This record gives sequence, structure tokens and C-alpha cells, in this order.
Amino acid sequence: MSSPADIIAAENELLTERYIYFASVSLLFYDFVITSGREVNLFWTKKLTGASALFFFIRYVTLVYEILDVVSSVFTLSDKVCDGVIKSYTALEYVRYIPFAVFSAMRAHGLLKNWVLSVLILVLSFTPLVNFAMFPLGLTGMFDPVVGCVANIVRITPNEPIIFVSVARAGLILADFILIVLTWVTLAIGPARPHLHLGDNTRRSLAAIMLWNGLIYFVILFILNVLHLSFTLTSIFGIDEPSNITLFTDPVTSILTWHFLLDLQEANQRDLKLDSEDPMHTSMSITGSLNFARVMGSIGSIVVPGADDLDDDLRSADEPSNAPDGDMVSTQPEELAIAGGSNANGAGQA
Repeated sequence: MSSPADIIAAENELLTERYIYFASVSLLFYDFVITSGREVNLFWTKKLTGASALFFFIRYVTLVYEILDVVSSVFTLSDKVCDGVIKSYTALEYVRYIPFAVFSAMRAHGLLKNWVLSVLILVLSFTPLVNFAMFPLGLTGMFDPVVGCVANIVRITPNEPIIFVSVARAGLILADFILIVLTWVTLAIGPARPHLHLGDNTRRSLAAIMLWNGLIYFVILFILNVLHLSFTLTSIFGIDEPSNITLFTDPVTSILTWHFLLDLQEANQRDLKLDSEDPMHTSMSITGSLNFARVMGSIGSIVVPGADDLDDDLRSADEPSNAPDGDMVSTQPEELAIAGGSNANGAGQA
């Protein structure tokens, strides 16, 4: 039987975890509120596209997921209601990785125009779905007067939690690492590097958004997933106490993703002005080209590169273009685009 000191220590640990959890959720809700204006201007007032659907899915499924988590932690529930909340919460927790995986795969395709690599990124990013195996293992929810609504897995073995977390996080870590390398090689040290608009934060080119936001996005996710895997495994093996840092993984992932999508949409609509009345084409050197792919829908729809220098093309986003119609192809301004490099012979339909 536990001593009073052990009970007090356990309650203090639980209280600390609760405070940190609510801090992480408050951060997500706060960011949701302060970015609502940009969301309305960039997505709600535009035609619904695949890019919009991806953004809305990530944003609002995450919101529902966090609300269910708060409900399970704060309110007194019957065992039946608790069971339903836990199962819904767990399903949403891992369904959320589907749009993240799609976004990562589209990002890889936009950078390299390589379907094999894009599918590899997609598969690696889908690895968290292995946690759905908890349902056939007897996932249930039950209410504890002290802890609240908690999950219980009836038929799980000691090794299965290790397998689940290792497979899920290792896949994400590898996918993030590949995307970091792709972003750096394609944009940071590639032929487009001298032409990126990096000095003015209010008028950044789409390529600059993809470079800096892309690197920040995937580097932070890489670090978070490494920490999550490390701390979880050390707690499972009894090497160390469970770390509360992992409580920030999901909120920060969601915040970074929708900020990235907002910046891409803003750059596409305001800076590049890709519409039929103000068309634009981009070009790099003979060794590569800067392409734009729609995030959803027809992935092969690309702005075909012309033969002019990239500086002239980027300036044409702010000035009326007098180039012949045959030198350029335009796309709808509402579409969110993903930029990337490919060789000159590979531009066009993927």
C-alpha cells in the first residue's frame, strides 16, 4: 500500500502535468483566435479549394480534439460517456495525422517532382496510424475521481507500447529529416538562392516562404518528435520519469502547420498574384526551375517556366506584365501553391 508521502507526491506530479497541459492547450486556443482574421481573409472569402479543405481539416479537427481532451480532464462523466469521449478523442488524435501526411507528401512533390519520394514521405508520415491497433486490443474509457476520464487498454502487452511509439515517431522523424534536406538542397543552395526575396517581410516571394518557413517547420517538428520518442521510451523503460515536454508536441505541430499554410496562401495571393489578368511565369537557370503545384486537386498543374531571368519574373508580380501570352501559364489566385525545383526538362505535368 502506498504511503501518504507517495500519494502526495503522485498528486503533486498529476497537478503539475495538468498545469502544463492546460498551458499547451491555451497556447493553441490563443493562436487560433489571433489568426482567425487571417483565416477569414485568406480562406473564407475565397473559393473553396483543396488547399482550403486541407487547412480547415487540420485547424478544426485539432480544435475538436483538444476540446474533447479538456472535457475528459475537467468534467465528471459517467463511465459510458467517458468511454465514448476517450474513443472519439483517440480516433481524432490519429486521424489528424492524415492531413499532416498529405501536406508533407505534397511538399516533397513540390520540391523535387518525384512521385516515388513523395509516396515514401506519405508512408513514413502515416506511421502514427499504427496506434489504431489499440482499438482491437480493448481500448476503453473509465472515470477516475482523482485523475478524471482515462484510457485503459485491456489486452496490451508490455512490449506493445514500445512498438507503437517507436514506429509512430521514427517514421515522422525520418520524414521530417528527408524534407529538411530536400528544402535546403532545393532552395537554400540551389540556383534559386540569389533570387529569393528575403529582405522585406511584408513582400516575401513564395520561394522564400517555402524556404524559411519550410525549414523552421520541419526542423522544429524533427526536434519535437526526437524528444517525444526519447522521453517516452525512457519513461517506459523506467530510466526516467515521464516528461511533460511531450504535451506540447501536438499543439505546436498544429500551430506550425496552419501558420505555414496561411503564409503560403498569403504569398500566393498577394505577392505572386497568379491570376488570368496579371499572369506570371518564373524561370531559373538552365539547371533548374521554380514550379508551383496546387496542394490538392490536380497535382500536375504547374506554372510552366519561361526563359526570362527570375528577377524580372518576380518583379512582374508587382508590375503589369507585357510579355507575350505564349510565355506563361496562369492558375487561379485562390489556389494554394507549393513551390519547388526540378530540372528544365522535367517541368510540366507530373
